[in-house]
Amino acid sequence: MTAGIAGVVVQQGQYLLGVAIVVVGGVIATAAEIALRRSATRIRSDRDAAQVSGSTTDKAPDMLPAAPDHFVGRVDELRRLTVELERSDSTETMVISSLEGMGGVGKTSMAIHWAHSIGDRFPDGRLYVDLRGFGPGSPMSPIDVMASFLDAFGIKKPVDSSDLPMLQQAYLGLLWKKRILIVLDNARDRDQVEPLIPDTPGSFVIITSRNRMPDLANSTTIALDVLSDLEAFDLIRSHLTAKIVAANPGAVEDIVSICGNLPLALSIVSATAATMPDVPLGGMVDQLRRSRESIIRDIRQADGGAPTFVFEWSYEQLSASTATAFRLLSFHPSTPFSLRAAASLLGKSVEDSAAALDELAANYLVSEHGQGEYAFHDLLRDYATLLRSTTDDHATGTAATRRLVDYYLRSSHAAAAAINPLRKQIRLVNNIHRVKSEEFRGFDDAASWLDHHYLLLLEVIDLAARADLNDHAWQLAWAVGDSIDRNLHWGPLGEAMQVANEAAARGNSKLGLAITLRWLGRAKMKVGAYDDARTRFLGALELANSSGDKNEQALCYHNLALLEEELGRYAEALELTQLALPRYETGKDASGEGRGINAVGWALTLLGRHREAVEHCDKALGMLRQIGDRQGQADTLDSLGHAYRGLGDLAASVESYRRAVAMYAEIGNLPAEAATLEYLGAVFVTMGEHGRAAESWRHALKIKRDLGLPGAEKLLQRLEDLRGARFPRPIRWAKGLGKRL
Repeated sequence: MTAGIAGVVVQQGQYLLGVAIVVVGGVIATAAEIALRRSATRIRSDRDAAQVSGSTTDKAPDMLPAAPDHFVGRVDELRRLTVELERSDSTETMVISSLEGMGGVGKTSMAIHWAHSIGDRFPDGRLYVDLRGFGPGSPMSPIDVMASFLDAFGIKKPVDSSDLPMLQQAYLGLLWKKRILIVLDNARDRDQVEPLIPDTPGSFVIITSRNRMPDLANSTTIALDVLSDLEAFDLIRSHLTAKIVAANPGAVEDIVSICGNLPLALSIVSATAATMPDVPLGGMVDQLRRSRESIIRDIRQADGGAPTFVFEWSYEQLSASTATAFRLLSFHPSTPFSLRAAASLLGKSVEDSAAALDELAANYLVSEHGQGEYAFHDLLRDYATLLRSTTDDHATGTAATRRLVDYYLRSSHAAAAAINPLRKQIRLVNNIHRVKSEEFRGFDDAASWLDHHYLLLLEVIDLAARADLNDHAWQLAWAVGDSIDRNLHWGPLGEAMQVANEAAARGNSKLGLAITLRWLGRAKMKVGAYDDARTRFLGALELANSSGDKNEQALCYHNLALLEEELGRYAEALELTQLALPRYETGKDASGEGRGINAVGWALTLLGRHREAVEHCDKALGMLRQIGDRQGQADTLDSLGHAYRGLGDLAASVESYRRAVAMYAEIGNLPAEAATLEYLGAVFVTMGEHGRAAESWRHALKIKRDLGLPGAEKLLQRLEDLRGARFPRPIRWAKGLGKRL
């Protein structure tokens, strides 16, 4: 069993998968649910999965954003989507519908509206992602998308950034014989979406994009143009009262004409008009007409660009403080943001920030994404960025960026402390703007926040490094390292730590260099690059010695010990764990010292010195129980189970394993629970209690399959051996020093 240095706690997801449709284009409320855990292994046999472990999860995932409030028209296009859906029910091939059109024409609104209307046709789940094909920053990679979809099902598997084939196999295997709706929004090109198309009938995919994708197999193109006059009138009426519309028929016609029947422009003008009921519509039309040259130039640019004149007119109606908020919010990475994040970025109170966001949402300049978050349409973000570059000085932008990074640093630090309150904390950079961080109610709340903001936090590390906030960059990497490691994102872990390491070097922080180099070594070790890992661990240890941080020295020794264990060099692993112990004592880290003593005990039992192992583990258990370290206690009970098994005291081994299983289940460390259940089953076999062995192994198998952990096939074979009254194959002891750190 392996796990992060602070102890692994993995929460099991409650989701399933479904059908995919392709829609090409932008929408008023584009924003993806980016909560990124990664990885999975393919379930090779539905029959075996159902027989042994049942369904993968208890609840189908629903990642769709909220349905648009003012959707109108598109009757023919919606009917075509439904016809394609009906065709998918009678074909043996995957069916894809592709919506194409320029930015702002309402492709996403139509896709989301239709997805909600037929959602009950997909009992296994509704998946959505904003691929960010035309927003600022890099588009979402297929690896990130597949990992986020698998995460929605509670599936985990180690993934390196180059492991697209492996991850695609897991993703396609999970979709097999399921009815799932997949909405791939705002796609850039075929290469971005093709790996995400399932190879099995039953699922339905919608892709939205501004670019054509004529070569997608089994796809039907639905081209979206601007609204008809009647549809445009209906959209305006959905925002304004019937009395206003009836009293100003000429003005309504003029608004439709001026906006070129483009849904995004019509929505912004109508929503802004609704906030000013005392201003005549005719007066608004006059203001818009004054920008006729901009209208002619902008309404249909070759690249499907934004109707900037409408954005400008609506922007000019904002209060001064809200206009400033609109510009500054474009500093946030292109993902949904919370009210507290906005307040920190703006340097305002939560109340004032809420008022600004309400005004922006009322004018359709931001959209409420659900779950208390907000998002920009990518065209509006571009416009806000342009305004900011010509309106706000460098100092204003620098201060806003600092506040934003401060917020995510302190929130991540608070979440890490809530997950492992016994972890020795680092001293954060000064909070010069008095930014308020998120507050967490406990482990579950904190872990959920970190998991949900996984990709965003990686972007913020990069943002901090580019802004020369070097201490922020490596300290944020320290705060999120355990979460990334816990969720098996070792490719991104290495990439983030490389950026943070370079920032620490620029900031001349020896401790930052040591921490990030150690994490780089761990990322290398997890993907089997052992020589690279050793080089980085030794470099980190040298830096830790130079900085004088005893706790960091201990962690370096422990990671070196884990590397030796991975290579089967148990004597060397024992020596390194013994070198770590006095560093924990000097560093006054009671949790680290207790876990370190357990690690010594584990190394001893690997060497066959079981009696000494019991003595060390008993001592560690007492220390960890006294300080309330439940993860450390569970790990130590597991070590005792191994040691007692080696001594031949099977009753004591069973008792230790069962207590460890109960504690792992309590804290949500499912991978460790599965491994301990596997060993508990082996002890039951030795005792001749095959029924209890099978019960333990079935439970372990279900966890392994639910999370996509390796070893499920071997465990299934052991169950078949039991059913055939054959003595199971010997079980090798798992590599487990990592979880004991």
